[in-house]
Amino acid sequence: MVFQQVSQYSGKPDTYEPYLGFLLDYARERCPKGVRLYLHQTWAYAKDSTHPNFPDYGCDRRRMYELLKAAYAEAAESIGAGLIPVGDTVQFFRENVPGFDYPNGGESLCRDGFHLSIPAGRYLASLVWLETLAGVDARKSVFLPEGMEEEGRVLLTERVHEYLNGIRG
Repeated sequence: MVFQQVSQYSGKPDTYEPYLGFLLDYARERCPKGVRLYLHQTWAYAKDSTHPNFPDYGCDRRRMYELLKAAYAEAAESIGAGLIPVGDTVQFFRENVPGFDYPNGGESLCRDGFHLSIPAGRYLASLVWLETLAGVDARKSVFLPEGMEEEGRVLLTERVHEYLNGIRG
């Protein structure tokens, strides 16, 4: 079972409760015993996002990322859930994969400043889910999203796997 905080509140720990607890109680009453819990970590907005709540983070992508990372970690620990680190992976790409350094001419992983781009951003997220939930090496994905070149698919599958393998230790 996967839960997620809405992106504009994802960096604000006080917005997770009591709602996460209510959802968790509801789900536990209706789901099979032993169901695994996860939180889907959202990502920081693009540097030039016009989202009306971006000013809550000083319109600072790095600040938003650090705050949401901490809030998701705290929430996941409080309910004993795993984390689907999409936000961490997006940040890794922004800071470490030259083709995605958007402020310096690279591709943005957001199509409108806050929703993931099509196809790269969404494909990246799906690869994170694939590895985290199914335990499948992202490099084994041969799916080529419409509008993506084979070279881009290979780059995403390899770098997502490299990053996730690195954070797992």
